[in-house]
Amino acid sequence: SRQGWAREREREREEALRGCPELTMKRASTSAQTSSKTAGSMNGGLARIAARCTSRAPRGWCVSRRQTVMMSAANAPDSDSKKGPGSVGALKVVQTLERTVERVGSKQFSLSFATRPAKKQRVVILGTGWGAARLAKELDMGSYDLTIVSPRNHMVFTPLLASTTVGTLDFRSVAVSIRSLQPALGLEPNHFYTAKAKAVDPEAQTVTCVSDDGGEFEVQYDKLAIATGAQGSTFNIPGVEEYALPLRDVADASAIKDKLIKNIAKSQIPGTQEAERRRLLNFVIVGGGPTGVEFAGELSNLVKEDLARAVPQVSCSVRITLIEARDILGSFNPDLRLYASRILSKSGVEIVKAQVKEVSLTSF
Repeated sequence: SRQGWAREREREREEALRGCPELTMKRASTSAQTSSKTAGSMNGGLARIAARCTSRAPRGWCVSRRQTVMMSAANAPDSDSKKGPGSVGALKVVQTLERTVERVGSKQFSLSFATRPAKKQRVVILGTGWGAARLAKELDMGSYDLTIVSPRNHMVFTPLLASTTVGTLDFRSVAVSIRSLQPALGLEPNHFYTAKAKAVDPEAQTVTCVSDDGGEFEVQYDKLAIATGAQGSTFNIPGVEEYALPLRDVADASAIKDKLIKNIAKSQIPGTQEAERRRLLNFVIVGGGPTGVEFAGELSNLVKEDLARAVPQVSCSVRITLIEARDILGSFNPDLRLYASRILSKSGVEIVKAQVKEVSLTSF
């Protein structure tokens, strides 16, 4: 009957579609005998699968295209090798079987097996600052492998860094993990190394790195991005590195916060001399740029709001001094500079126009 014929055709179509994708890809072993047998068996397997697909195609169907491709890797042994074919290394066989079965006046069905992708170029980024983080985030991971080398594993949102020194913001609020920006760093063959770059060899395309424990290692690259930023300058002022605290990273902000807490606590110890107490509560900020002005404002708010409420006997003794050789916020609009100076003065910050010649343990 017509219904029985239709069911028979449907059953044959389903059997044909189930029978084609039974190809199993196996990688050849490193031994000569196994590699040779595997390559031969895969040739035979391809032929059997192709024949099976053709023989199982139902009546009224036709094979419109059948293609078999086989390629050997570049490291396959020469035919003159004493050990015979497939004796050097593992034979890398890439096979593709594609078959399209179509029925007149109906849809096409295509079954294909993907080949192994080509080796991607490796991009090495030095640093995790603004430029490095943006590059890592926007990099096309489908086209490149990525390696990042930096002594810190996060990017810092520096405009808000001053707020973390007094507890207005938590340190986690201004630091973003580089792995969060580029999740592919947690997958092979991408890497993140906590180390510093020591040297670059353009000829060999390698970067020599030094880890925290002093160990050296090399990183190979195809493309190199140097985004380490600039080193802060002390202007060769004696005593800056020994007695002053910079503010460029989360670790610096944490050190300043600890110093503030310790000085305020020491000033309340019974028996502390008045001169020593004034020294402990005298905070000097050198530099009237954005960071210095922001920190002066945050410190002033801490004294006037939190300390005035918690320990009023301390807040009235705190002195904040901002030293700048020129006008504060010199690169900004004059109206903004004037406004910032007026606000800081109202907040109790003393602005001094001067140059620092030397820094000692007790004075500038």
